[in-house]
Amino acid sequence: ETGSVALVDGDVKAHVLHEWHLASHEGPMREAATRSIASRYWRAALRALMPWLEERRHHIIKILEPELERYLSPTGGMRIRYSARGTRSTEVPISELECNDIISMKVDRDNPFIVSGSRQMTAVDVCFKVTKVRNELAHLRCPEPAAIMELVQSMDQLLY
Repeated sequence: ETGSVALVDGDVKAHVLHEWHLASHEGPMREAATRSIASRYWRAALRALMPWLEERRHHIIKILEPELERYLSPTGGMRIRYSARGTRSTEVPISELECNDIISMKVDRDNPFIVSGSRQMTAVDVCFKVTKVRNELAHLRCPEPAAIMELVQSMDQLLY
């Protein structure tokens, strides 16, 4: 497979525009072309968004750092992540936190992560948007274009 050619139906290769045409019209290759386009979209979103998100994650954490230091002071500045079964735990320093960690702490009923400043509140809101898009990618689903656009706009407002 090359950048402009994709396998559509076993042994038929088509350009993305041809796939779009096949997916947009009734015919025996419509379903395969639709799946191929969705796969292309997912791969493109993954390749474009993941490095972009990782680069910006550090900036978001830096904005939240004073509140995170206060919140995580009882554990020595470490976020304790538990396995799905609760049998193992991992200590994560503030600098390595992910947006989903922020969301998890924010929605913790027993000890919610609370931020006070408007910029910090915006950073938490961006974390919700990042988590929504990343979860779609992680579950091999295509994020909605509107969710991506909203994330990019919010991230730009926060960081620039």
